[in-house]
Amino acid sequence: MTARPAVAVASLDKAYAARGGRIQALRDVSFDVGHGEFVSVVGPSGCGKSTILKILAGIVRKSGGAIAVDGEPLAGPSDKIGIVFQSPVLLPWRTVYENVVLPVEVRRQPLAPARERALGLIRLVGLEGFETRYPAELSGGMQQRVAICRALVTDPAILLMDEPFGALDAMTREHMNLELQRIWMESRKTVFLITHSIQEAVFLSDRVIVMTSRPGRIDEIVPIDLPRPRSFDLLTDARFGAYARHIRAKFGSQAMFA
Repeated sequence: MTARPAVAVASLDKAYAARGGRIQALRDVSFDVGHGEFVSVVGPSGCGKSTILKILAGIVRKSGGAIAVDGEPLAGPSDKIGIVFQSPVLLPWRTVYENVVLPVEVRRQPLAPARERALGLIRLVGLEGFETRYPAELSGGMQQRVAICRALVTDPAILLMDEPFGALDAMTREHMNLELQRIWMESRKTVFLITHSIQEAVFLSDRVIVMTSRPGRIDEIVPIDLPRPRSFDLLTDARFGAYARHIRAKFGSQAMFA
């Protein structure tokens, strides 16, 4: 018997009301994400990548189709899902530790049991010793690590990430890719990543979902059969290059990815 997926999306549609008519953002999008799997989505700007994530997060309503999380219909924000956005959105008057435990406070859950988990996550992302620092004292990459800790502190099964490293410089972004791979391999969370970077998607993912231009549809789902853990030596590997070229060819000269 096949285990039910962590996320199942079937015939997803999304249309927005606009002056002069409706804008069809997504049309007939279907895919599954397995438990513990790392799946990325790439596609041209405006193809609906972030819209899919926001629908999965329960903060945007779908126009049609069905979504199930661990076999149960998704009707809104779920405790099983954590979210990391492009901007860390840390509260500047709260310390690293206080920002990490914020979701626990918002949900009015007991803080004492969450303390050890929060401190463990801070250690996991390499920020031990920074617990009492404030966001202004951290680099952009460090702030994004805090945001990842905050998303994981309630122990969600699924982590949604919307271009989390898009605002970072190239070297910091590469380092954060290695960090994210390490965190994923240690936590074994299900990760669903939206990115503009084909290289990032291939480097991190078990599968890459390739979207068409708007209205966004799935052009292809590409399995990435590369050994883990992956290092940046892999970037010069012929297999890595073949995957990246295959995906890039879907967009021709129109697609400019980071």
